[in-house]
Amino acid sequence: VANKYSNVYLGNKLIERLDINNNEVYFSQDSLGSTRIITDSNGNKLQELSYEPFGTGIILLNL
Repeated sequence: VANKYSNVYLGNKLIERLDINNNEVYFSQDSLGSTRIITDSNGNKLQELSYEPFGTGIILLNL
């Protein structure tokens, strides 16, 4: 079964994702528009990301 969710954008930046159970996660980007931190609706950090040169993602924290 595929996950179903709705994305919320501000301009071309993904800022929020809402799943079918109304769970919200929020995306914080750096000055280049790359997602750096993903938090839940209480502000708890769920995932922190970094990037190598040329955009390869590195997960620093994954809860």
